[in-house]
Amino acid sequence: MKKILVALFLFSISIFSFNTYAQSSIAGVVTIYGKVVSNESQMDEYTITVVKNNKVLSMNDIDHKKGYRLDLTLDGIYSITFEKSGYLTKSIILNGMIDSTLNINRTTFQMDIDLVSVQDFLTDEFCLLPVAKVYFDEKANAFTFDKSYTKEMLKLYDRIKSKSKASN
Repeated sequence: MKKILVALFLFSISIFSFNTYAQSSIAGVVTIYGKVVSNESQMDEYTITVVKNNKVLSMNDIDHKKGYRLDLTLDGIYSITFEKSGYLTKSIILNGMIDSTLNINRTTFQMDIDLVSVQDFLTDEFCLLPVAKVYFDEKANAFTFDKSYTKEMLKLYDRIKSKSKASN
């Protein structure tokens, strides 16, 4: 009986230690928040899909005008997709693979999303690409986005929009 109790005690300690290690091996949490708009008007009833390391974490139907807020652990790569019927889908890639020794704990990043009506933009070529690539900048100790990538996406958007208008 004493051996069983000792074994259970050791097992409990090992589970507790593993749990503590698993929690401490994550650098922290980033809260991504913002508004979803179209033509400068805030939208409601859109869907957000969060995929982490190629696994769907959640799909949120938002039916209010308060915006969105996502708490993401800093231990994976996320794809965050914003969808609404009649609008082009937009995606964000967030690289949350942060060295756990940085111990960020909690940080925030604001990103407003502008959805474009399908009627305004009749092509799906552009909507397959992420609109932003977000990553942690160790020097600034904050999240930021790849400005050159976003600049190229805006150029591509303008080219496609020009072609679409020219064909009408």
